[in-house]
Amino acid sequence: MHNLSFKSSLLGGLALAVVIPFSMPVSAQAQADGSFKLVTMFLEKEGKCFDGGTPEGIASQTDCATAKAPRWRAIAVSGGKKANTFQLASVDAPGKCLEGARGVMEDHHNGGAAYLTTCGAYTGQYWHTTDNNGEYFRLRNEYADDNSASNGQRCLEGNRLDPNSVLAGASFMDTCQNVSGQFFRVSGGSLVNGIPQSSSAAKAQAGNDVASASATPEIPASTALQSCSVNNAACETSTSRGFYLFNNNTDNNRGRIQVYESNAAKPILTVEHVTLADGRVAVAFRDGSNKYLTVDDRNSGYPVSFSGTSANDAKSQFLSVPALDSPGAGFASFKSVAFQNRFLRHQGYNLFAHPSDNSSLFKRDASWRILNAN
Repeated sequence: MHNLSFKSSLLGGLALAVVIPFSMPVSAQAQADGSFKLVTMFLEKEGKCFDGGTPEGIASQTDCATAKAPRWRAIAVSGGKKANTFQLASVDAPGKCLEGARGVMEDHHNGGAAYLTTCGAYTGQYWHTTDNNGEYFRLRNEYADDNSASNGQRCLEGNRLDPNSVLAGASFMDTCQNVSGQFFRVSGGSLVNGIPQSSSAAKAQAGNDVASASATPEIPASTALQSCSVNNAACETSTSRGFYLFNNNTDNNRGRIQVYESNAAKPILTVEHVTLADGRVAVAFRDGSNKYLTVDDRNSGYPVSFSGTSANDAKSQFLSVPALDSPGAGFASFKSVAFQNRFLRHQGYNLFAHPSDNSSLFKRDASWRILNAN
């Protein structure tokens, strides 16, 4: 399928791409118009940007300084199948959005290349990010998810422009795999709740998060976390008996919820408050064995366990936000700092970090009562 000389594999999260002498990395300077640029791990050190090209043409990776359509804005889409669905709208070609086909030679348009076309309610334009490691992420869309023969595992891939490359180097949807052309980064911005944003928009969102945090209960230094609901029942109003978060140290320190009767001592967590670079205050939960509640991104399910060793690790940090579902005051939900669109929730009594699907079940599973254990 591919000319492998024009693709880079990943080893331990590091790109193995050859850096051309005298090449310059893409500047992360924010755009004055509030837009952002996209680069791939594969070619960003060569000064290449993801370029939408001309309308109805092909998307590719070209020199940032001479690219025809390198600037983007993300437009949130309501009603998408995935949480935080968005369109990538071109700033340089107004009214045009990025669309991705099923894959190479599977679609009539440009042999399957991604391209700019008129923005509309088309699933090929409905993008979402996955595998976010705090900086790099993959891009997938609903059309490829629904129509590919590989059960939805299609990712946007940027290649090198060359006559011997697949589609002469055009960007296209391909089987999600461990290659650096599928790992994108926002230049001049970052992901905010899983959606690419310019630096100015991200800063504004951070301010909103700080304001929203004021509506959540204070997280005391010694806390017990009670699940709002189990099996999609209405949120629990009693604190005497309920399901509480604890360290299941008989199962590799897996985070879990378990019922505690009214006369039973509740599992207590020590809470450390950590001020982030943007001014927001995150919390880290530590149990009696001095292990931190941590998101494990090495597993596709993003399980949560008491495996961390430091409150300064972003995977062990959570932002307290207003509860997705609660019967009143004293409840909060927790968003991962490392994986910004994922909430701490229980499923099958085990803990995970999952993106919201906006269902009542998810909202209840991701809401927690804060009990002061001091």
